[in-house]
Amino acid sequence: MKKRKKAIPVLDIIPLKKGKIDEEKIKKIKPVLDLKYSLFEKKPKPKEKTLPSQLFLKEKTYPKKKFKFSFKFLKKLALPAFFTLFFISFLFGLLFLKEKFNFLPQSLFSLSSSFQTNLKLKEKLILNQLKNLEIEKAKASLKETSKIFEASLSLLDDLSSFQIFFPELKKFLFLKEKLNETFSLTFDSFNLIETSQKNLFSSLKGDPYSSKKLFASLDSLKQKLDLLSQNLNSFLSISDDFHFSEFKKEYLSFQLKIEEAKDLISFLEKFLGKEEPKTYVLLFQNNAELRASGGFLGSFLVFSLNRARLTDFKVYDIYDPDGQIKEKYIPPKPLWLITPVWKTRDANWFFDFPTSAKKIIYFLEKSGYFKKIDGVIAINTFPVKDFLEIIGPIELEEYQKTITPSNFFEVLEYEVEYGKDKRKGEPKRILKVLLPKIYEKLFELDQEKTQKLIKIFKENLEKKEIQLFFKDPFSQKIIEKYQLGGKIIKEPPFSDYLAIVFSNIAGGKTDLLIKRKAKLLSKIEKDGSLENTLIITQNYLKPSKNYPFYRNINKSYLRVYLPKEASLEEISGYKIRKTYPLVDYSLPQYLVDPDLEKIEMSFQVLPFEGVDLFSENGKKVIGFWVFTKKGQSSKITLKYKVFKKINSPKNWQLLYQKQSGVKMPIEIILEDEKGEIKRFLKEDPKRIEIFSLKSSPHQ
Repeated sequence: MKKRKKAIPVLDIIPLKKGKIDEEKIKKIKPVLDLKYSLFEKKPKPKEKTLPSQLFLKEKTYPKKKFKFSFKFLKKLALPAFFTLFFISFLFGLLFLKEKFNFLPQSLFSLSSSFQTNLKLKEKLILNQLKNLEIEKAKASLKETSKIFEASLSLLDDLSSFQIFFPELKKFLFLKEKLNETFSLTFDSFNLIETSQKNLFSSLKGDPYSSKKLFASLDSLKQKLDLLSQNLNSFLSISDDFHFSEFKKEYLSFQLKIEEAKDLISFLEKFLGKEEPKTYVLLFQNNAELRASGGFLGSFLVFSLNRARLTDFKVYDIYDPDGQIKEKYIPPKPLWLITPVWKTRDANWFFDFPTSAKKIIYFLEKSGYFKKIDGVIAINTFPVKDFLEIIGPIELEEYQKTITPSNFFEVLEYEVEYGKDKRKGEPKRILKVLLPKIYEKLFELDQEKTQKLIKIFKENLEKKEIQLFFKDPFSQKIIEKYQLGGKIIKEPPFSDYLAIVFSNIAGGKTDLLIKRKAKLLSKIEKDGSLENTLIITQNYLKPSKNYPFYRNINKSYLRVYLPKEASLEEISGYKIRKTYPLVDYSLPQYLVDPDLEKIEMSFQVLPFEGVDLFSENGKKVIGFWVFTKKGQSSKITLKYKVFKKINSPKNWQLLYQKQSGVKMPIEIILEDEKGEIKRFLKEDPKRIEIFSLKSSPHQ
């Protein structure tokens, strides 16, 4: 309805006759008066009624309308006001978000750089924790890393509703989603590793249900690793958008680590006998009497695994199967002094452990004691002492002895050589009593001691005190990949090579008293060849106790492994010892081993009497005898050239492989054509050491 305009007040004077008021006339003029009020009056016509006679007597007036608050009025204003304010706020909000988003990429790129740096540092820490199976610590480190990047992307939660206005925001949200998935998958993987570890120990104790749980958790772990690999591929697709340069460099490394983890899981499944039962030989190598692969084989343990359950566990004297071998093989020439035939006890003659392990398996299977052996694990006395440090002393009530790390070797050796069991014809019986007790104690360890035990096992693998070999090609490939099998490796084109190998033959248990040291002086000639001088010293220390097995002269057949391009020029300090066969090997019953025959066919004549020169596993080997008496020392010096074209000292490097069971510091002194000298020293070398100018020399 249209609003009426206020009429302007007017003075109406209508002449009246004396007498009665003419009501009819007033009625006729009233519409005219109303029209006048509506057109000209400013004030609205009053609502109250007035007498008709009053209209002609005074000025027409109306009262002012007062404003009263009304909800109806508010409703009329609310809707347009709301839309106006919303529109203004929306415009300002978009401008604010646009300004924020302009800074977001720059801030996230800078955060991504710090995140990558942090991740690279944490990666090494987490990997080391995983190698030692310190799962709780690894999870804590990963959680700390995830929080750092989660905080940097917290702003994305506020902006997620504005993807339609900012298409670039989708990339950041995609990044956050993938990161959350990655951290979640990694946490799940760590939990599965922890679960698998618990199930493994329970299964080895004999719990059949834990066996099923173990393989189920390992399958789940492989699936999680596959998903993790897919996530890494997603990161690679957006790495350029987020300046993930470090991630791009490490991408292949990450993927390789995932593949390695999957390979290790498959290796573990095969080792535990998931598909078929497995039988393994655990060799105890007594490095008090050194042999090429570690020490003399006095006894061994045979155990079988069927789906992670221990089905067999028995200790044997090495002479038990040897007595059943009918084949008569001709032994290596240095062994002619002590035996007419070659059997299991001397089968670890080769420095290349896979070759020795194959010979051991061959002889054991020939004895008829075992139908099939799937692998060999060789362990020296040093790791056993380390394990006893964690396990604690072991009481042998029957022998009235307490086995500790300090007396382990002497108590066992005395019982084997002079104890009551030897008089009964069972000298190694003490080991049959001791090993089951060690096995029982292993499963009584708490989590902290278990972690220490795993760490010690890993350290001894690195020091070559424990070596592994498996018949299964896949398993052996894994072992060789991580260089845990004692295989002789091929040196690079511009690299020198050195290995020093002792074999104690009729020298008693004296190697624990021999303190050894090696020093190599290497000079780079103008033509790029190397002129090397190798000095090996041995000091025979006096024992704390005068046991009979410590009184012998240490008699070692020493082999020095060099590059095939090496040429011996001088040698001094060795012992001339002639060997003669104890029987007539021309008789038809004596067989020739093909590996030994190949080595002997490569023998060369040297101008040095009593020195052998031959080829083995692609290396040139110099062999000779060294005698060291108690309380005295011996020194051997070899001068030889290596004809390799080392065109620059920067290209020089030396690959050194240590012998299992030997603790021998090695010092390298390198002199280039300018006379500049670099010195390298390793007090306790690992299984493989690479010396080069890129490494950290001790000058």
